[in-house]
Amino acid sequence: MKDNNHTCLILLSRSPAAEPVKTRLAKESSSEFAQTLYSLFLQDLAQTLQSLELPIFVCYTPDTALAGENLSDLLSPIFEKHPNKRAQTSVFLPQGPGRLETRMDRAFAHCFERGFDKVTLIGGDLPDLPAARLKAALEALEHHDWVLGPSLDGGYYLVACTAQAFQPGLLDWQALPPNAIYLKTCERLRQNNLRVYALPPWQDVDTLTDLKDLVNRHAKTNAPPHLPPPTHTLAWLATQTWPNQPAP
Repeated sequence: MKDNNHTCLILLSRSPAAEPVKTRLAKESSSEFAQTLYSLFLQDLAQTLQSLELPIFVCYTPDTALAGENLSDLLSPIFEKHPNKRAQTSVFLPQGPGRLETRMDRAFAHCFERGFDKVTLIGGDLPDLPAARLKAALEALEHHDWVLGPSLDGGYYLVACTAQAFQPGLLDWQALPPNAIYLKTCERLRQNNLRVYALPPWQDVDTLTDLKDLVNRHAKTNAPPHLPPPTHTLAWLATQTWPNQPAP
């Protein structure tokens, strides 16, 4: 990566204390289970983000001071562990109103208005996303306009772009079926003569099946050496009983 001075990360997040959180997980388990789990996801992801020496913008919903305070109390102590305080800064901002795509556009626009040239955005349900995947996205922006990481459900887990290539509305998927969001978004970007780079797929955690897959990925006999263990999440799950959990 050539220069981090004009590069930043966006974490698009809900406050774990605000319902509903992880609605599909909550329906399969309970609201309390989903809220606790999402809080742990965020802590594990924050550990990965703080290793990158990049400014982090945590864009949160609901748009209340309490939601911002809850997330700051949860994540700031992790971000502040980084030895390079000048490189590692974190800003907490409300997402504002509108559909998810509108709020994503607003987060990108805010960072570009602050002078950043390359911005990567992810959500909070990626507790074991490798730092290498985020680095690859930023490196790809040296020669591409947009970077997308497809998720296994047909959407995407990561989106990144340059200031020059950013246009509000390119991510609008209101009329798209959920399993076609990634492919149709790539198609739209290319129709606008934008260079698109595709990262390898990754699985976010939306259901108990996804959660079981997460636990199995980090079983001692399965975990690849490059995959960061989501220590907060795994430690708590080891104390819980939940439907269809993997055998110990």
